[in-house]
Amino acid sequence: FGATQEAAAAALAGDQTAARELVVTYERRRDLVVTAIRDLGWDVIESHGSFFIWIAVPGGGDDVAFANRLLDEVGVAVAPGSGFGSRGRGFIRISLVHDEATLSELIERLALIAIPAR
Repeated sequence: FGATQEAAAAALAGDQTAARELVVTYERRRDLVVTAIRDLGWDVIESHGSFFIWIAVPGGGDDVAFANRLLDEVGVAVAPGSGFGSRGRGFIRISLVHDEATLSELIERLALIAIPAR
């Protein structure tokens, strides 16, 4: 649709300050969560263009069962990777749209989950 394309072109040609600030916000959140998750001994895929991170299910296994376990045991809702296709199987996806205080609570809750040693 032409009007949508013109609006997009105008937005891209305009001031990008807000976009740069948003990038910094998501980088800060990503770094906070990725560092903490790695410190817990979990394998994380660090995103460089999204507000999601992907975590390998600790010890391998069923991503849906692990997502359910997180919800049941520590009240953390994540997306099972298999819901995004066969390449997502064995992973969970966490969103970085929450503020840093909420993400810090996420990390505290994930630290309560017993995972198999590597």
